[in-house]
Amino acid sequence: IRTNSPRTQLQRKFVPASRYIDDYELSPDGSKLAITTRGKAFTFGNWEGAISQHGDRNNARYRLPAWTNDDNTMILSSDESGNDQLEIHTIDGSKKPQVLPSKLLGRPQLIKVSPNGEYVALLNHRHELVLIKIKSKRGVVIDQSKFGFMEGFNWSADGAWIVYAKY
Repeated sequence: IRTNSPRTQLQRKFVPASRYIDDYELSPDGSKLAITTRGKAFTFGNWEGAISQHGDRNNARYRLPAWTNDDNTMILSSDESGNDQLEIHTIDGSKKPQVLPSKLLGRPQLIKVSPNGEYVALLNHRHELVLIKIKSKRGVVIDQSKFGFMEGFNWSADGAWIVYAKY
């Protein structure tokens, strides 16, 4: 039996990435944007320059981009190792991504870098608020909610305090 068909299922499909934007983060100076769409991480200037993809192109899924205070690096949650881990990526790709410790992470739900760029704080699926010092790559659980998710948190302007609500 022979069937003449245009084979539409075999043709390439172009999907608009705007439908699949997972997370986005504006750089501290407002000149660049970091997004994750369909598990891939991208950065681009608001009005000029090309779009750059970060991280492994095929074997990892990226989430939760967070800029550091220097506008040249960002932190992403990645599942490249099989478990969630935090990676520090340079925007120009000049350095290999650094991996922060994953023992305390769990599955990050929200990531924020301190205004002075020394610490990363995150909320995870275990209802924990985790603080990681970037240089030493050591983390500590600051607090945990036994009854439900912590809705959010934020840093003070000097990076000395974290404000959060706990149930």
